[in-house]
Amino acid sequence: MSVSIVLAGGGCRTAWSVGVLEELRSDLPEPREWAGVSAGACMAVALAARATEPMMARFLALAAANRRNMYPERIGRGGVFPHEPIYRATVACGLDDDGMARLRDAGPVRILLAATIPGARLMPSLWGALRDYQARKRAGVLHGPDDPPPGFTLEVATAQELATREAIVDAVLASSATPLVTRLPRLGGRTYVDGGFIENVPVRALSEDARRGRALVLLTRPAREEALPASRTRLYLAPETDVPVAKWDYTSPDKIEATFDAGRAVGRLVRDRVRRWLDASRERSASDA
Repeated sequence: MSVSIVLAGGGCRTAWSVGVLEELRSDLPEPREWAGVSAGACMAVALAARATEPMMARFLALAAANRRNMYPERIGRGGVFPHEPIYRATVACGLDDDGMARLRDAGPVRILLAATIPGARLMPSLWGALRDYQARKRAGVLHGPDDPPPGFTLEVATAQELATREAIVDAVLASSATPLVTRLPRLGGRTYVDGGFIENVPVRALSEDARRGRALVLLTRPAREEALPASRTRLYLAPETDVPVAKWDYTSPDKIEATFDAGRAVGRLVRDRVRRWLDASRERSASDA
């Protein structure tokens, strides 16, 4: 039996998802594939490379040394927002030689990216995508539209197919690119923005075969169990209340640790539920054989 893992975006809130998965890891088969968008892509890489501990330690140290999330006195000189260098250093920390070797041995890590179509005007396209994103949030819609909004296309990069650790870091940062807070990368006439603006729960980033199979989907926005989709092949897990840390809070290592611990606590609570789901999947696979 195989299971894929899908990690929604959510900035620092994705520490909750990591806590859940670290608690459940011994109960899960080795993932067939991973999929992530925005900070969920960072966490997918970290988990696949089994590098969450050094990456978490690096982030906590950098956050402890960072006094504010915005430095307006730096306007005109650069560095108003400290997030990009902290984020980049955190991802790179987990991809030393050992981390890269473990990543190569793991299931494919699919990173969802959103890019403008060549010739599209960035700001009108981005404004339309953000308007639709906010409407989906208000309506409690989990997945993005079947077709990207005007001016955008979706791409999937597979971490193991990228040539270097720097290319993997660049892909994660491109998947997370948020106007003002980070730079918006440009490549081949396209500008990349946070893929979560279009699809924040990136099941579609999985391969076609993996999408037809079983997937454990980790969300970061609060949702009660009864409000989540019910499916024979997908199990959705979400925090029931807001987690302690805000999405772009790079100043609060204590809140990051509290969010991770909250995820571990939920992992313990849902362990039996996850085991039942896995057992039911095994029984269906056996009956289909």
